[in-house]
Amino acid sequence: MKENGKREVRLYNLLFPIWVLIFIPSMWLIVLPANFAIDSLVIILTLLYLRRRAAAAAEDGETPNNTPIWKDWLRCIIPVWLIGFVCDLIGSGFMIFWGYIPGLLADGTPFGMWWEKYITDPLTANPFQSVPALVFAMLGVALAALLIYRLNIRISFRRLSVSEDERNQLAISLAVFTAPYVMLLPSQWFWNGQM
Repeated sequence: MKENGKREVRLYNLLFPIWVLIFIPSMWLIVLPANFAIDSLVIILTLLYLRRRAAAAAEDGETPNNTPIWKDWLRCIIPVWLIGFVCDLIGSGFMIFWGYIPGLLADGTPFGMWWEKYITDPLTANPFQSVPALVFAMLGVALAALLIYRLNIRISFRRLSVSEDERNQLAISLAVFTAPYVMLLPSQWFWNGQM
């Protein structure tokens, strides 16, 4: 009890992976603008780098790209943002499917108990507790990053005034810097470390 007579509620045994927050619509009010800002930052910084590199190459006789960065940003930000969000959902879905479904299908069997102990429970609380859980978490992040790369190349960057090589580098930047690394965060950190 607190001093003012109200009961204090603590969620010590909450088994809830932080990456599942992406499936809660009310969290989207935070996640969507944050993703938009991060995607914008990565696009702008990568385009600045590519333009500076192109300007240095222009001294060697190549023609520099004079399109303002904001125009290229405006041409691609909405598809990049939507693709990133969808890819994060797919990566999370991968982890949910492989983290829970095999264990549920084999519930009560030695395999099911092993799966729960070494995959499901660590994915829920802390993927670093077991190598198999960490592998599944990393595969979820890698799947999302690969999809971010491929879909941005095919969809988001079609109308940009950049070379094929620059498109590729921009997609790599987005895949590396916007991959859903939150899937690797131990949920225990957010619940006082008590599970």
